[in-house]
This record gives sequence, structure tokens and C-alpha cells, in this order.
Amino acid sequence: MTRTLRFPTVSRELVGLTAQIAFTVFVVHLTVLALLPADPDTIALPAGRTIDAALIAMFGAPLICFWIVRPFVLAALTANQELKRVATTLDDALRSKNAQAEQLASAVARLKLQRMILDRLAILSETDQRGLITDVNDNFCEISGYAREELIGRTHGIVNSGHHPKEFWKDMFATMVRGDVWQGEVCNRAKDGKTYWVHCINMAVRTADGALKGYMSLRMDISENKAIQSQLKEQNVKLDAALKHMSQGLVMFDGEQRLVMCNERYAAMYGIPAHLRVPGTPLTAVIDNHVATNIYKDGMPADYLPDRIQDVSLVKESLHALSDGNSIAVVRSPMEGGGWVSTHEDITHRIRLEDRIKHLALHDGLTDLPNRILLRERLEQALAAAQPDESVSVLYLDLDRFKQVNDTLGHAAGDALLIAVAARIRSCVRKTDTVARIGGDEFVVVQASNDPLNEAALLAERFVEKISAPYEILGHQVHVGVSIGIAVAPRDGTSKEQLLHHADLALYRSKETGRRTYNFFDPKLTGLRQPVQSAVNTAA
Repeated sequence: MTRTLRFPTVSRELVGLTAQIAFTVFVVHLTVLALLPADPDTIALPAGRTIDAALIAMFGAPLICFWIVRPFVLAALTANQELKRVATTLDDALRSKNAQAEQLASAVARLKLQRMILDRLAILSETDQRGLITDVNDNFCEISGYAREELIGRTHGIVNSGHHPKEFWKDMFATMVRGDVWQGEVCNRAKDGKTYWVHCINMAVRTADGALKGYMSLRMDISENKAIQSQLKEQNVKLDAALKHMSQGLVMFDGEQRLVMCNERYAAMYGIPAHLRVPGTPLTAVIDNHVATNIYKDGMPADYLPDRIQDVSLVKESLHALSDGNSIAVVRSPMEGGGWVSTHEDITHRIRLEDRIKHLALHDGLTDLPNRILLRERLEQALAAAQPDESVSVLYLDLDRFKQVNDTLGHAAGDALLIAVAARIRSCVRKTDTVARIGGDEFVVVQASNDPLNEAALLAERFVEKISAPYEILGHQVHVGVSIGIAVAPRDGTSKEQLLHHADLALYRSKETGRRTYNFFDPKLTGLRQPVQSAVNTAA
């Protein structure tokens, strides 16, 4: 094992000190030699004395330094290093303390700012463990109407409105005693008697050892919000009542075609179950339910077809026919931000009423037979639709002795008789034939056939037989007859005016020849009955 010889480390300070000692010894030695009495033998050797002094200084100085001075120097150096370390430690500690002081000052400033903001925005109060108020801010005084002196030393019962039950307050204090933060809305009463609402955040304040010190409360004035909420609630109640009792179905979908709301009328109208009335339900789910329940009479409406459903909000109005015979008018109005609101109105009664009005405009109000207007249309249609081998026959009927029934039994009996006659006429014709009442006791029948003369004659004979049979009218047996005139197109005319005129002339001939009979138009009859022209024009 090899050992390395190591010399002790010599600091620069120690080398410098050794040099200083050597120089001092050299000077002192020369001084001492100079002061001693002169020796005759050594006077001639000054250079030798100098060399001796130098040698003594050279060898003596290190000895003095290492054996006498070095321990003190090392101790001084060690002490100096320790002082430097201590100084460094103190400097670091001072910088840390300064940083902590800056952070603490910043935290204090933030706390002051937060407290200032809270003082301006919130209502603050503090109490002791008994609940007696120890401090309040200006906002508390302003909203309650009490001066600070009136509040300090009192409990919060001074602003108790009596709105909340005792259990409310018990729950509040129990929550804070457990160490939890209590939050809630409280109705207070100001000094002038007015109530106001605050949102409270209350908590217990404890000492370092956990003992209860008091309570702190932060409140926000929400009176305006409560008033708005109350108004909204009242409006919602009214809106719900309006939606519930409105005769129309109402539904609203958002821009993603998801249900926002619908009223009960809409749900009942389409048989929508409760789980599909939940907000957020896709429109497709509602339509699928329509299909599953076969709600529509003629299949899915065009605006709900898969390739058009994305643009359903653009369809402003549509009409849906339901399987139960009802008709629903749908009107859509777009909303800002997408989506639409639509009303669904059952217009079945309106359509039926309109149809009834149209029907009455074209039919006789007593017998429900086509009137003169509809007769004109049907006759035009029959003439236009007749095939080359077809003819159109017009049979003009007039009751015999009808005026006597009206005069003896009254108009009610006359009306009942006309209804009975109309029924017998209907029973004699085909579904394709037209039977019309053109006024009073006059009827017209339009028939298309391949053998008009024969078929018209047979039909006229049936009319005479059927209509001439006795009637039981209002407890009376009534007898009437019928006279008939017949005109055939194109033989007797090609227009409705000609056919009606010629059939009327043939009817006049039947009346003259004894009634209860029929006659075909004969050109020789032209000019025999001029007064009939006004009636024909009216019918046309």
C-alpha cells in the first residue's frame, strides 16, 4: 500500500505573516548588534553580521510563526470563517424575513381591499357567542334603517320579520355550531316596517383552541331579485293557465329540433304520452309516435317527411288530416336563435261549417237537392262529358194540385209533401243522375243514356206512378200528381238554356193534356208558352 506524503496546507495569510516576522527578526538582530560594544575582532566583519542576521531571520521566523503564531492565526481564521457563515445565515434569514414581511403586507393590503369591497357591496355583521351584535357595517345600518348604536348589543331579532318559523332559526344555528357554513334566504324587517330579502352566508368564529367566539354573517340584498322572481312566478302561473285553457295546441322546438315545451291541448290532440312531453325530446321521436299511433288519415304530412323535416320550420302553414276525421291547421313562427313555435288548431268544425255553407249555396234548403246553380253546373258537365253515342235527357217535373195542399193544410204540410216527393224522385233515378229542385213544386232530372227516348219515357212513367201514390202528411192522406216535360240533347238543343226551355214547353203540353202524364219536346210547341222564359233564365 502506497502512502502519499502530504504537506500541511499553508494559507496565503500565514506565508505573508512569516515573511513579516522574518523581516522583523532581521531588523531587530542588526539593531542589537549595532548597539552592542564594538569588538575589535569583529569590527572588520559587518557583512558577516548581516549574513548572520539574515540566517537567523530565515530560520527563526518560520519557527516562531508555526510554533507560536500559527495556532492563534488559525484560530482567528476559523473564527473569521464562522463569522462569515453566521453573517451569511443572518443575511439569508433577513432576506427571508423581508420577503415574508412583503407577502404579509401584500396579504394585509388584499384583506383591506376585500374588506372595503365587502363593506361597499355586502351587509356585514358580527356577534359574540350569545348572539349579541358586536359590529355592523354601514350597509347593515342603511338597509335596516337602524343606527349603529341601536344595533350594537342587540340580537338579530331586531330585524326579524316573523316570516320564518322557529325551526328555520334552529336549523341555522345547529348548522353553524357543527362548524358548517349556513346559506339561505332570509326575510328581514326594517325599522320603518318594510320587509326586505337577503341571501345570508353565516358561520361560527372560533379561537385557536376551538372555543366558540361568536358568529359572522355576510348578507346580499336580493329584494329586487325576489320581486322579479315573484312577478315571473305570477306571470308563469298566468301563462300556464292560458296554455292550459287555450283552445289551440301549442308546441315549441329549439334550433336543434328538440322540444322546449307543449301544452296539454297539443298532447291530447295527437295522443302524445308523458315521456315524450319532456323538454329535450327530439322532434323525430314525436313524429315516430304519430306514425306508430296511425294518427294521420292520409299518411305522413309532406312537411314531416324525412327528406323535408330539416326545413320544417320554413313551412309557415300546413293542414293535417287526422284518422279520427278531424282537420288540424298548423301555423309556425320562427324564433330568434333558431327553432320555432307552432299553433295547432282543430278546424274541423270550421271546415264542416264552410262545407255546409257551400252545400247550402248549391242545394235546396228544404229537400237538400241541388238547386238551380248546381243544376246548371251539372247539366253543363253532362253535356261536355257525353260520348258520341250518348244523349242527355232533361225531365222537367211539376206537381199537380200542390197549391190545394198548401191552401188547405198549410205550408208546413206543403213542405213535408215536397220532402216526401223529393225522396220518391231519388228512389227512381240512378246515382249518376242529377235531381234538382228549382223552385216551388218544380223539379228537374238530368240523365245521360244511350237510348234516351226509351229510358226517359220509362223514367217518366215511374215518376208518375211513384209520385201519384198517396202520402201520409201530418196525419192527413194527401194525393198529388205530376206532369213531366222531356227534352233530349242534341235533338232538342245543345245548350242548357235550350234544353231547359224546351223541357218546360213539353211540360206545358202535359199540363194542357190532362196532367199526370209526360210529353217529349216537339218543335211545334215553340212559342206556345212565352212566360216560361223568365223562369228558365232564372234557372240558368
